[in-house]
Amino acid sequence: MQNLDSIQNEMDAFINSFKSLFIASFSSHPVASYAPFIKENDSFYICISSVAEHFEAIRSNSDQISIMFLEDEGITSTIFARKRASFRVKAIFEDEFRDELFDKFKAKFKDEPVLEMIKNMLDFHIIKLEVMSGKFIKGFGMAYSTDGLKVVSHITKSHIKNI
Repeated sequence: MQNLDSIQNEMDAFINSFKSLFIASFSSHPVASYAPFIKENDSFYICISSVAEHFEAIRSNSDQISIMFLEDEGITSTIFARKRASFRVKAIFEDEFRDELFDKFKAKFKDEPVLEMIKNMLDFHIIKLEVMSGKFIKGFGMAYSTDGLKVVSHITKSHIKNI
């Protein structure tokens, strides 16, 4: 069995391989969406428009949000146990740091000329997703709990066979 430091490194590399994350939020109904992100310390930052459906869901229920990073179907060894990292997060609007954070978005997404246009559109907001807890799943029997983005334990619940 791998030690937790090794699992931590694997999870970090997995997350760092992505440019966007999936978002599950809730307003009067569940909302599934995605957003490009930057990672700073143990938080993720997204830039979304107030016109988008998920904006209101995030704003009105800032502590009822989940995010997920999911292995591509084309490279997984089994579709039934794709590698993934999912986290409960709290949203904090960070518009006072808008210019500084847009510069970080530009640094990560150098080849995206649309960023300059978005920066000048007042309906786009920067939202910090502060990670509370989560899970990193590598496959069957390889699930780990996190406190924030720190891997803290192997989940040892067994699957129950139905006879």
